[in-house]
Amino acid sequence: MSGSERGNSKLRFLDEKIGPWPLRILGLWRAFLRALGLRRPPQQIRSVRLLKLAGIGDTVLLSALVGDLKAWNPDVHVTMVVAPSNAIYARLLPLVDEVLVVPVKNPLRALSILRRESADLMINADSWARLSALLGALSRARWVIGFQTPGQLRHYADDQLIPHRADKHEIDNDRSLLATLGIPVGGPPLKPPTQPAPPELRGAVIFHLWPGGTKSHLREWPLENWASLLERLARSGVQKFVLTGAPEQRVLNDRFIAALPASFQAGVHNAAGMPMQNTINLLAEAALLISVDTGVMHIGAALGTKVISLHGPSNPRRWGPIGERVQPLTSSQPGAGRLVLGFEYDSDQNFMTGLSIDEVETCARKMLGTP
Repeated sequence: MSGSERGNSKLRFLDEKIGPWPLRILGLWRAFLRALGLRRPPQQIRSVRLLKLAGIGDTVLLSALVGDLKAWNPDVHVTMVVAPSNAIYARLLPLVDEVLVVPVKNPLRALSILRRESADLMINADSWARLSALLGALSRARWVIGFQTPGQLRHYADDQLIPHRADKHEIDNDRSLLATLGIPVGGPPLKPPTQPAPPELRGAVIFHLWPGGTKSHLREWPLENWASLLERLARSGVQKFVLTGAPEQRVLNDRFIAALPASFQAGVHNAAGMPMQNTINLLAEAALLISVDTGVMHIGAALGTKVISLHGPSNPRRWGPIGERVQPLTSSQPGAGRLVLGFEYDSDQNFMTGLSIDEVETCARKMLGTP
């Protein structure tokens, strides 16, 4: 289920309440075939499909498996099976031989696309969606490896199950899917290719204010905090700021800029709605990215950019950026960091208010090397 669909209550209801039943039936049939020896792991792995019908950040993390597969066998054909919402990033990744986009809102059409060709191995890296489990199991793959996630009732039809653990970072959960085959893992997320950013925007401090997904407002840092942080950093010598975001967030960025003191507005550029490649170019040449927990945070970390990530309901030990120059900051409020799968909010408490402006400013100054 893609990023936009994860917040669709009707689709979530159908996925959760209806999805487990056909998976149970299919699982019984697959177990019968395995017992007869009619379904077994492939002797040679020449083609692998990595299924991730989720957000861009999840796709960044999963890309590490592409590098691991190619390091193990450069000739293995790697296909990423994605939804329209994360296809735009998957298509930019190096080493990926094929990107297969399936329409998750039309499961029969999605299944038809998947069944056009078979694969030796399907690795289903979605952790909770029943739809992706059905698509993976019915895809004509000779062997399917997937997660057994507590309480999600989605694992019945997979051939080989890996426990999805709440005490692991998601990239390590993903790696466990491949490691079960004896394939060495541990490579970083892939770095997408970059092009020069516009000269006037190089070396900027980038703010990403807007998270996505279910109850995204609970992962927003208060706008007044962003404004105060920008003013403090500007007074310390930062001259260029860039605000990233999706096309629909361009107007939100404009409002944020308009509310700043007039003396600071000229140094702030609104880059929301830029093509993905242009955003990547900006991130690669940024002095610093400060972001809420969302896909841009993971892309910046994969590029090697200095990243400060702001976490309230999400736990950076589960979802933090993976990179050599990252600094996750976690809310000080009791109960922060509860999310395991990313959607299981048990209240509307805003944990993001437990991140102080002083804390973020201190960290930013240290990473920028400013007094």
